[in-house]
Amino acid sequence: RLTPERKVREQQLGGISKMTLYRWRKDGFPSPVMINNRNYFTEQQLRKDIPAYLAKKISEKKPAHVTKISMH
Repeated sequence: RLTPERKVREQQLGGISKMTLYRWRKDGFPSPVMINNRNYFTEQQLRKDIPAYLAKKISEKKPAHVTKISMH
């Protein structure tokens, strides 16, 4: 079963733009299957590959601001 890229972006990836998905793909996000010039994701990508990519990115993410606590 194939799911259109737009539906995945809007419903499963928080409404990200095409450009964001393009950047993610350059960073290792699974590439969709192209059929008749339209992009689709497979069930395997939706169940395994995409969650694995997102989990990896979340684990790599560093806090934007960390306050150092001094113990004087």
